Amino acid sequence: MKRLLIAVSIVLSIVASSLWSLWQFSQLRQKAEPLFLVMEEAAGTNDPSAALGASKEFLQLWTHYEEKLIPFVRQDPLEVIGGCAVRLPALAEHQAAADYAATLQELRYRIEELWNSELPTLNNLI
Repeated sequence: MKRLLIAVSIVLSIVASSLWSLWQFSQLRQKAEPLFLVMEEAAGTNDPSAALGASKEFLQLWTHYEEKLIPFVRQDPLEVIGGCAVRLPALAEHQAAADYAATLQELRYRIEELWNSELPTLNNLI
């Protein structure tokens, strides 16, 4: 009976930590989406000050959530996303609109790709 309780508690802790990491990642995506819209609009209208402000805000948001995701998510995608997030303010500051827009699209793609790969779907579990 003790073994059964220990096994159930281990499984429950694994499920709880998985759900917590998905919730954290979901919160990141929800908070980042308005920033992405501002950054896309700023890139389209060539407004470097709005792009810089939104990029710095996203970088702070990413830094906050990255610490929480590190124990649960593969490191390579987090490093790529972090690299994109770090480049955006510099690109906005130097008014490199084409590079800024390309990096922003890569960032959005990488976050969406990571989200889809972390969801417990049948494809991901097999």
